[in-house]
Order: sequence, then structure tokens, then C-alpha cells
Amino acid sequence: EVRIMNCNTTGGLVASIAREAGLSGGKPVEGVLFGVRTSDEATSTTDEGVRTSVSSSTAALRHVVTGSRQSFYDSRGEIDGDRLAAIASTHGMGDMRAIGWFVGQKNRGTLRPSVRDAAVHRRLSQALAAGGAAEPCMLLLLNLEVDERASTQSVDYVCLSQLDPPSLRLSPVQSAVLNLTHDSLHEYGQLRALGNAHANAASLPASDVPPAHIVAFERSFDKTMRGLDAQLRDVEKVELEISQLMREAAILEAAVAPAGVALSV
Repeated sequence: EVRIMNCNTTGGLVASIAREAGLSGGKPVEGVLFGVRTSDEATSTTDEGVRTSVSSSTAALRHVVTGSRQSFYDSRGEIDGDRLAAIASTHGMGDMRAIGWFVGQKNRGTLRPSVRDAAVHRRLSQALAAGGAAEPCMLLLLNLEVDERASTQSVDYVCLSQLDPPSLRLSPVQSAVLNLTHDSLHEYGQLRALGNAHANAASLPASDVPPAHIVAFERSFDKTMRGLDAQLRDVEKVELEISQLMREAAILEAAVAPAGVALSV
């Protein structure tokens, strides 16, 4: 039997956990992941015999921050079942079930899980299996790298699971962000005219007015986009003119050239 497993997330979930990690004052922030699971089984016949492949996909769609360390388990890693059940009922998860947990931290420096992480993960896997979960529990480790001297921040994350239950070893699982399509023309179009969003900033409530430098950046970006649009229109106009000239040249060539003889330009 061949097993194929992946765990997908949403951009909003990753960004939200990164924000929590940034606001935690350097302490780890953790919580429970909720989502849905699907599983497909296929059978194929080869020279060696019949082979069965099972493909399971986990989608982490929502999360609940429970606090810092030992927020839903004790010092031995034992899971607080009542706390886990209360989290799901309080936050109205509907058809979504607990599919794992996450640990986020600022400037963690590594995405390797600790022995504590592995122990808690095993206990949580057992608790979810007792509640009817057939698929392995997932752990999302996230690191927000912040350098006060830099103008950008980086976010790294990895999805892990204990693929061999008797072992504490956590192995990476293929993961992707579901709602990011970098080649989407529609999303590219949404980048246009950002400066207009705050064109009437004076009429907005004070809480909605962004900092002055943000407004300036957006207006500068909008001006640049309008310039690029104008250049694209100029290029399209030139291409039309070239196409028209080529058609006219073809007509003239057909009219003056003897049959079977091509004119040289």
C-alpha cells in the first residue's frame, strides 16, 4: 500500500498566526487547527501484482489561539480533553474538526520541532483518534523572522506529522497555500488604482486613516501603474500600425510581382 499525504493551509491562516507570533513578545504562541479531510483510494494492477494507493488531503482552514506553552496540555504533555472540546464548541466550528495544532514564534531560528513538541503531538494524535479522527494529526511550525534594521520580514512554516505512530519522529508533509495564485490576471488587476483608496482620507474616521507615508506610497504606486498602462497602450498602438503596414505590403507585393517571384525588401 502506498500512502500519499498533504496538508494545505490558507494565506489568511498563515498571516494570522504570524501576526500572533509577532505580538507575543518573543514567547511561543500555540493553538488548535481546525479544518476538513478528504481521502481517495485507487487500485492498480502491475507485473508485481495489485497495488493500492491512498491519497489523503488535510485542509487547515481556521485556528484558535490557546496561549503560550501548556495552554491545552500539562507539563507531561497530557491533553486536557475538556479544554479541547470547549474550544471547538465556543468558536462555532460547524462541520470542521480539530486536525492538529500549531506553534508560532518570533525569531525562532529553526523549524525543527522540540522533544516537547513531539510528545505533545503524540498525545494529541491519540486524543483525536479516540474522538474518531482516522487521519494523522498535523503540526504547523511557523517562524516570523524580524530584523528591526530591515524593511521586510520573512515568514517560514512547515507542516509535520508522525507518520510512524510508535515513533516520536515528526516528518515534513507536503503543503501549499490554497488561495494564492501568483499568475492570476484578476489578482494583478486588483493591484491597480490603490492610491484612490485613500484619496479622500480627510473624510474617513480617524481610526481608518492610514499613516501619511502609507498614503504617499500608495499614491506613488498608483501613478506608476497609470504610467505603465499608458506605455502598454502605446505598444498596442504601434503593434496595430505594424500589422496594418504588413498587410498593405502583402497586397502591393501580390499586385506588382510576377507569379511565383517574391520581391526583396
